[in-house]
Amino acid sequence: MALLFIYLKVNILFSEVLKVLVQLEKGKRLPYKPKITADMLPYLRQFRGYSQKEFADLMGVSQSVLSQLETGKLALSEYYEKKIRKAIHRLRISNEEIEYIKRSLEIRNSRGW
Repeated sequence: MALLFIYLKVNILFSEVLKVLVQLEKGKRLPYKPKITADMLPYLRQFRGYSQKEFADLMGVSQSVLSQLETGKLALSEYYEKKIRKAIHRLRISNEEIEYIKRSLEIRNSRGW
């Protein structure tokens, strides 16, 4: 019974890997979306030189809502994450740039700054 379970798990994993390889072969990008956190928001907007007001307009929210998101006073729900991704898309901020910001913040936090 346990061997059957392991066999099924490996089979499912293999089929998922195959799907990704087929996508890559067709020239499609991987469906990867880096996690966005509240402490990343100021850096995301400053990366393109936008003020809170300008970035909030791109998101479709008020400046005060963006301020609350950046400070953590307002939870970063799925609704707001979609709005942020919409603004990121409009500014053409790549996943690599998001990962760079994320990694920079990790290093900063690990050093206690």
